[in-house]
Amino acid sequence: MRKYFYAPIIMLICGLLASCISVSEVVTPQAEIYEQQMATLSSIPTSTSGSVEVGDTIHFGGLDWRILEMHDDDTALLITENIIFRSAFHNTWESVTWEESDIRAYLNSIFLDEFSNGERRRILPKHIHTPDNRWYLLTPGGNDTTDYVFLLCSEEVVRFFGGGEAWSPGSESLYASSHSRQWWVCDEYNVERMAFNENGEATWWWLRSPGFDIDFAVSVSEYGRIHIDGSGVHTVGGIRPALLLNLTP
Repeated sequence: MRKYFYAPIIMLICGLLASCISVSEVVTPQAEIYEQQMATLSSIPTSTSGSVEVGDTIHFGGLDWRILEMHDDDTALLITENIIFRSAFHNTWESVTWEESDIRAYLNSIFLDEFSNGERRRILPKHIHTPDNRWYLLTPGGNDTTDYVFLLCSEEVVRFFGGGEAWSPGSESLYASSHSRQWWVCDEYNVERMAFNENGEATWWWLRSPGFDIDFAVSVSEYGRIHIDGSGVHTVGGIRPALLLNLTP
């Protein structure tokens, strides 16, 4: 009879021990995972500037952006990696500068409003100067502006994408066709200045600089050449917005 009396007790003790072991096996790994997660979170920097550099691509506002320039105040100048939509520089063919253009109005209203409130707080206003076109009787670039979103000018393209050493009248990299006004910069940096649409097709894109006349604006061709004479402002071309971003979330 004793063996039957002790057997349930022994079985109960074994069950309790097994239960303790199984709980230990579940709880301990979870605790370790939690500690690892907390350690990982504490190691994430509050600023992204220490982990990115000029030339890198970052994701912001649902778009991929290339870092063109970084500043000591934890801000960076960005441009979309690709052409994100196509638009005219201005909706009618008339004399217009960047300040007055429809594309500027669109970028700083409808396009800007597509970002979330938190994202918009990180987009900073930037003083924008658009130089005159010195090849065509100093076609005026217009008044300076303050913009949240903008297009690059010719001088910025050669500064950030290459070709600055050729950026002067009379340069061997400055070509002219049979038309006296058909000038463009064509050099070894063409491939760096090329841009692509959502289908991976090379497409020309707008700059904010004035062309050979005030109803033309400078563009970058699908081959990466900077067309200093420009295209008619009512023509539909690729858009690559640029902005100044606070890298601290």
